Amino acid sequence: MDIHAGWVVTGGFIIASLVIYRNDRVTQGPWILTPAQESKFADGLKMAFKGKVALEYGNSDAKRVYGFASKLKEVFETSGYDVWGYMASYIQSSGEPIKGIRIEVVKDQPSDHVGAGIQQAFIAAGIDAPGVERQNNNHPPDTALIMIGTKP
Repeated sequence: MDIHAGWVVTGGFIIASLVIYRNDRVTQGPWILTPAQESKFADGLKMAFKGKVALEYGNSDAKRVYGFASKLKEVFETSGYDVWGYMASYIQSSGEPIKGIRIEVVKDQPSDHVGAGIQQAFIAAGIDAPGVERQNNNHPPDTALIMIGTKP
């Protein structure tokens, strides 16, 4: 009886460690837009104000976020947005690191209206995407900038 209990306990530890290891791999793995999130996001974009969009992803977490950024670019393009020709990576040298998605707009410009609709689409997909006023001139004021930071 004691031998069987030992095997049961050992088996329980092995299963628990496999579950924990899988959860660690998911947490440490690439950022993925699930099919359900993609569908909800695309549906939200259908009703949103269309305009110009640029996407940039953080160089510090490029291995985990590049695929996610590429998928977002594809969804924007198929949803009728005028997407900036390429996705630049950025190196953040000051301030609080961007975690997740941040939408940067120029207040009272077309980018403000475009960004608001995109933000609602992200919310519909269950993705937090706070908006901020853009502090640089890297893109024209009519272009909403989607900053993709480290995987949350």
